[in-house]
Formats: sequence, C-alpha cells, structure tokens
Amino acid sequence: DAPFRFMVAKYGGTHTRCVGVLHTGCVGDGVDVVFTEFVSVDALHYAKDERRERLLKTLIRARDVGSHSRSVGALHSGSVGDRCWPFEVAQVFGKKPEFFAEAAVLVESLGFDGIDINMGCPAHKVEESGSGAGLIHTPALAQEIIRTVKAATKLPVSVKTRIGVDKDVAEEWMEQLMEVRPAMISLHGRTLKQLYQGRADWEAIARAAKVVHKHGGHILGNGDITSINNLQFTIHKYGVDGVLIGRAAEGNPGVFVGLDEP
Repeated sequence: DAPFRFMVAKYGGTHTRCVGVLHTGCVGDGVDVVFTEFVSVDALHYAKDERRERLLKTLIRARDVGSHSRSVGALHSGSVGDRCWPFEVAQVFGKKPEFFAEAAVLVESLGFDGIDINMGCPAHKVEESGSGAGLIHTPALAQEIIRTVKAATKLPVSVKTRIGVDKDVAEEWMEQLMEVRPAMISLHGRTLKQLYQGRADWEAIARAAKVVHKHGGHILGNGDITSINNLQFTIHKYGVDGVLIGRAAEGNPGVFVGLDEP
C-alpha cells in the first residue's frame, strides 16, 4: 500500500483553516503533513522590506504551528522513518516561472519539507490573473512552472488543482501534469466555475487516479469529506492514495481524532 492516507487542504485566508495530511501512524491525531496558507510568488518578488518581512512571518508562523502542534504532516513519498513530528509544506501561487524559482529557493532556505503549487484556487481575482485554477487554461505554462520549481529546489514539488474550468477534463489535465512528474497531485472534484457549490465528482477523481497511477504517480482526492467515517472505504472505492480534508477542518481539529486507529 502507498504510505498516503489522509491529508488536510490549506486554503488562503487564515493560518489554521486547513492543513495537509498523510497517514503514517506516527503523529498524534493521525495527521502527518501541514500546508501553509498560500502565498503569492509575485508578492514575495516585489514586496519591499516591511511587506516581505510580513510574508516571511506568515510562512514561518504556519511552519512553526505545524512543528509544535504535532497535529499535521508533509509530502514525501517514502517512509517518514523515526520522525514523529509533522512535515511542513509551503503553498504558493502565481503564474511567472521565474518568480516560482525564487520562491522555491526561499522556501527551502526556511526549512520547509516541500513546496505545493496551487493550481486550484477558484477565487475570481486569482483565476482572472491566470494563477490558481486559471492555470488549467494554460497547461503548457503549468508544466513550465513545475519544471522550473523542480530545477530550483531539491524539495518534493506537489500540485493542488481541480477537475476542470467549466467541465470535467480531469483525465486530460492529469496526463498533462504527469508529463512533468510532480511528487503528488491533490485533486478537488469540482470545476473552477462550481467554486464550492454542488457535489464533488468523485467518479471524475477515480478516472483521474487511473491516469496518475499509470504514470507511477500519487494522487489525493478532495471534496465533501466532512468526517473520518468511511475514509478507508472512500480511498479504496475511488482508487486514490489518500484524501484531503479541507473546509471540514476549519475550527474543528477534532475531525482528526481516531485517524491513528486501525
């Protein structure tokens, strides 16, 4: 079995709203990976000293929350060995590959264990700028960003995204992403246009999982998971390597209680 089981998604807006999780049975509450809220690579590039300092504090504070809470984890595809505290992954967004490269070097220097590229944020301002889920419109650029980040850092590079813009194109989209081999893909079962309305399409996630696994990759499913009940069933039914718990974790850390139980 793959080592991945449960992840928590981190969205913009707060430091504690969401987290990322792989289940290894090592960390208390069953959560082994934490994502920061996403930070703009453009902001990191252009920010003056005071603003840049605030952005760095955002990343460092989120990193330290993960380290001290022992409630969340990271993104290595192998065993975590004897390490019994969370791995921390910095989540970034933007559309300029060169700015992503700068951010990757910074993230590694700050001691993070991975870097996550957000290609799934449906916020209008983010998408309109060509960032977040807007990158689904431009797969060649998305590939270039991933290649650039991988070349700039030794850290695992993951992608968080959606099944499409206004319709399900998940299989084609996964083929395009897997050409550049991200360490992990986290896939939300809604399109950009759906935002968080309607039901997440787990059948689309299942089809996408087959594509990712065909290329030897790992995929996490996300959408409408509100408790840990039947998580193993969901994982096996839809053929994913794990699941992302996002909005259900907001203000409810108890959602993870029992994840370490067999």
